[in-house]
Amino acid sequence: MDYVPALARWLHFMAGVMWIGLLYYFNFVQVAAMKAATADGTAAGIGKHVAPRALLYFRWAAVVTWLAGAALLSDKFVDAFTLRHGMAGIGVGAWLGTIMLFNVWALIWPNQQKILGLKPATDEEKNRARRVAFLASRTNVALSMPMLFFMAGGSLGSPHGFWATAGAVMVVVLIAAVGFASGALGGLFVRCDLTLSHHRASARARAAPVPPAIASRSGEPAAAGCRSALRFPRSSRSCYRRSSAATSLPS
Repeated sequence: MDYVPALARWLHFMAGVMWIGLLYYFNFVQVAAMKAATADGTAAGIGKHVAPRALLYFRWAAVVTWLAGAALLSDKFVDAFTLRHGMAGIGVGAWLGTIMLFNVWALIWPNQQKILGLKPATDEEKNRARRVAFLASRTNVALSMPMLFFMAGGSLGSPHGFWATAGAVMVVVLIAAVGFASGALGGLFVRCDLTLSHHRASARARAAPVPPAIASRSGEPAAAGCRSALRFPRSSRSCYRRSSAATSLPS
């Protein structure tokens, strides 16, 4: 038995499990947990102790996964990345993994340094960093699904019916990726909730009388003063940006 391919395969699987596992932890566990922790004032511990440590394993597991995969491909590395000589299936998976690795080191980690205070940044820069890290992380979740499919299917040598199944999977995943990466799926529920809240608040405000003292200071009749005092978000989309910025983590 050749020990180098065996070791490379083991490292590739072990590091890949850690990388994708932490990716799913960030997106499906920590983002929701941070939202709840922010509400009860316990989010500081997650941001100070949990997120930096998880990001350390996350980003280096991505590097080990890619390097071990490249070693495992060995002399078929070029064939895989050029999708030739029966290596198209594993090659598509390799390309998706490479894009995900780029997102980790070029988009997620640099912006998370600003969010967590590891690198100096203004409030405006932190808000922008949250949005970029959020989208990059969501994109990696979407890409991980076809990546795992092609890695598993491609390693079997593209069996009969593989490409027909692959095409169907890619169509579904690409549709999901557009919505998931842009935040449209989560934003739909946020916008619906904001719209309902807006209508409820408007109804309560119209029904409630304004004290004469407030109306006299505004120089308007009571009912008009009540309406003018309302301040709602300019758009549901801007509200969603603020909501997602407040909760986004490397996911």
